Amino acid sequence: MGQAKFPVAWHPELKTYVTSSEVAGGDRCGCICLECLHPMQAVHPRKGNIIDYFRHKGKSKCMASIQSMAHYLAKFVFEGKTTLLVNRNERFFYDSSRVEIQLHDGRPDVVLYNSVSGEHLIVEIYYSHHVKEKTLRGYLEKGEKVLEIDISSTREFFPPLFEFERLVLEDAPRDFLELPEPDYAYKVGTGNWNPVKWLKGDWWLVVCGVLLILLGYGLYRAIFPKPAIAKRGRR
Repeated sequence: MGQAKFPVAWHPELKTYVTSSEVAGGDRCGCICLECLHPMQAVHPRKGNIIDYFRHKGKSKCMASIQSMAHYLAKFVFEGKTTLLVNRNERFFYDSSRVEIQLHDGRPDVVLYNSVSGEHLIVEIYYSHHVKEKTLRGYLEKGEKVLEIDISSTREFFPPLFEFERLVLEDAPRDFLELPEPDYAYKVGTGNWNPVKWLKGDWWLVVCGVLLILLGYGLYRAIFPKPAIAKRGRR
């Protein structure tokens, strides 16, 4: 991945992320890759519509991807901020954030804390993969609220940092996650169980059940055969 193009890099002296257009070109940018910590080069194309980007200096075996960079940057956005839009009319106010901490057998992308109210909020960043259902179930069963922020739009074009920050905190699609309900679920008190959907979705369970019944009956008759009954003739 030595020639991979990255939209951002880490500037050790400034202690922040920068775009290629914000620093000097080539080795003079003084930037490093956050994943492998190796030097990066800032590339400023002179022709065409190619935007500025970073690449590793020389050959590199770094496994970083634009996805990992987007995740790093999204998590970094929360530092030093105090409010996050959670839906059209509601905000979550916080005074500290922690990244990828161990929580309920999972490692959420970010956890935001409000020390005044004692509340906290789990934030998951969606780029190309949603949080696993097993992990989400663990969070929700503990009474946690999980907000997913969708930054998948940056796969097509990675915006300048100030726009990306606004995207994460305000503009990107977001929603509180819930567990999906199986089609055959029976909602208590509603009586809306749909046997047709259940048969369509889990027909193989029905087939397996019938085969097991037939197999069990065959084994039962093999072990306990029917007693022979003599036919009585007419006198």
